[in-house]
Amino acid sequence: MQDSNHPSVVISGVGLVTSLGWGCSSTFVRLCAGEKAAVCGSWPTHSHGNQPWAGYPVVVPNRLIDRLWPDPVFNILGFAADEALVDAQINPNLWDQNRVAVVVGLSKGAVRLQSRWAENPSAMSRNVAAQKLGWAVAAPSAGASFIASKYGTGGPILAPITACATGLTAIRRAAELLKSGSCDIAIAGAADASLEPVIHAAFTRMKSLAGPAFTGESPDHWIRPWSSKRNGFLIGEGGAIFILERAEDVRRSGRTALARIDRMAAGAEAFHPTKPDDRSEVMHRVIRQVVDQEKSQIHIDAVHLHATATRGYDSLEAGAVMRSLENQAKHAYMLASKPQVGHCLGAAGAVELAICCESMRRGILPPFAPDSNMDFERPGQPVGPAAIRRSVHSILKIVAGFGGHVEVCLLEKLADH
Repeated sequence: MQDSNHPSVVISGVGLVTSLGWGCSSTFVRLCAGEKAAVCGSWPTHSHGNQPWAGYPVVVPNRLIDRLWPDPVFNILGFAADEALVDAQINPNLWDQNRVAVVVGLSKGAVRLQSRWAENPSAMSRNVAAQKLGWAVAAPSAGASFIASKYGTGGPILAPITACATGLTAIRRAAELLKSGSCDIAIAGAADASLEPVIHAAFTRMKSLAGPAFTGESPDHWIRPWSSKRNGFLIGEGGAIFILERAEDVRRSGRTALARIDRMAAGAEAFHPTKPDDRSEVMHRVIRQVVDQEKSQIHIDAVHLHATATRGYDSLEAGAVMRSLENQAKHAYMLASKPQVGHCLGAAGAVELAICCESMRRGILPPFAPDSNMDFERPGQPVGPAAIRRSVHSILKIVAGFGGHVEVCLLEKLADH
């Protein structure tokens, strides 16, 4: 147990939205059943006809779009936050609003709203609310503002932007606020709903998006992490919100926390705007910082990989895990969720950490069955084609973002669970 000068931080509630479902349970049950949510479609364009796309969208009915926050990303955030508060058994009507922090990132902002207004400026003028608020509701900071306004919080409000690492950065910053005494409750996480022509085109030009291995192959099989045939990812949508508190506060209230999340670290690998360095020095160092914290021995039961299924990244990540965990790397289970929910971009770290929380809560590891034909040495044991029941006491989560952002955290099951 940590002393009062360094209070332990726990996750007391989780909310999750993915292309597989609205809610932690809905997503996790379908994830464990091996379901995938990839679909194909097309967008009409003025100069190039229909633009084909494939990805993992979250569908929000138009009738549910808020006139003040007219983008699906806010529906995702609102649902996930409501679920997280119920999970934590916290009533927002009873808290001290000035002691509640919000740390929520959108990475790129409300992309669908940005796209609609850019291609049709008159749409903004017809929306009275949008005309008054302007681009403030589409900015990268709008997610944090939305959550703060939804619950009337008065504590610190932050909106980290670290590309695909945004979700874990938000959680790490929230934990720091709790440890410093700046708040008593932190609402933290990220969301992303940017399966839009401009974003899809950008990743296509970067040659980051996956495609079929043969004519007619279903997009469900295009994302192939840890395969010699890997050729990229598909854009996914979703988001996750976490309620973070000091462990002692949760115990005193008589409630139960899900997991401890004290071991976190970040690093910079700004080698190139989009490509990682061929070496794994930074990721190795950050993983070691997490594992070596507090000078206590830690056993790693599982590693949830970032696993983008791109040519350069998968082998780099596998090498960093093998080198950093040493002997433990041989026995830890390896997990990856992108083949089933897509790459949720700015929300990837948060979405995948929420899956880790549910895995620890239920004692079930969801499937991950990479192609046996690989062009690099792999660490650990991929779970396999079917979910397995396994008591999990610690899960290492790795995420990396364009621009060199590297975040690693360790979920630890509480001793009295």
